[in-house]
Amino acid sequence: MRCESSRGELGLYIVSDGGDKPYRAHVRTPSYPHGMTILEKVLVGEDIADVGNIMISLYVVAPEIDR
Repeated sequence: MRCESSRGELGLYIVSDGGDKPYRAHVRTPSYPHGMTILEKVLVGEDIADVGNIMISLYVVAPEIDR
């Protein structure tokens, strides 16, 4: 299922085997594709000290990328 969040599209994937708990659950936050596709192109030739400021300007949440 896709739903809209404040940063973009949020993806939810849940599989059930008929029990009371999900068999598999996966959440894909909008910061993950932003962080992995945009940052690798934007950061070429930049200093390490600039990475944090660039991420803030793109509104990428680093803990969401790490998940």
